[in-house]
Amino acid sequence: MFEVIVPMLPPKQCSPNARVHWAVRNKFSRAYKEAVYYCSCGVVRPEKPYRYAVLEIICLVAQRRVRDEDNWKARFKPGQDALVTAGVIEFDDTAHLSVLPLKFVKDKVRAPATIIKVQEGRLL
Repeated sequence: MFEVIVPMLPPKQCSPNARVHWAVRNKFSRAYKEAVYYCSCGVVRPEKPYRYAVLEIICLVAQRRVRDEDNWKARFKPGQDALVTAGVIEFDDTAHLSVLPLKFVKDKVRAPATIIKVQEGRLL
């Protein structure tokens, strides 16, 4: 099992509902991808990328409120791509990667942060 903590949340500028210029979206997307990549390189990674994997994303937030999971999954897409670049997972398509429903945990001490857990295997 692979686990990493990224000291930021997926950027809101990467949300499908964000009304931002493509260059702004690209800037924030690249910054988050780099953050996930470098945090992933700083921990023990699998010897070879997981061919089939289950991804769990836990967002540590300061306030408990209702959040739209679909938008948050889209916001995390650059982070998912970074896991492929870092060599944690081999592919990020639906045939090889199962993404569990996002979890939001209220934690004023550690927020904002994203906990990424990747487990080898498939969902039954």
